[in-house]
Amino acid sequence: MIGFPRTELQINKIKDYGINFDRIIYLNDTSEEPGVEIKKRVAANSKNKDIAFDWEKENESVQKVVA
Repeated sequence: MIGFPRTELQINKIKDYGINFDRIIYLNDTSEEPGVEIKKRVAANSKNKDIAFDWEKENESVQKVVA
């Protein structure tokens, strides 16, 4: 599974259903400043009003969830 599980609670729920893991590997790309590429893509597509992405707002929300 890619991108899942993310928390110990999720791991335990999956184990309750009989799915066990040999290992869980988390990969992080530290080669760039977080959000820089997303900001560039959004700016390049700013004419497209269907894209409503605010990096600062999304990052703030994620930090609250992680905390």
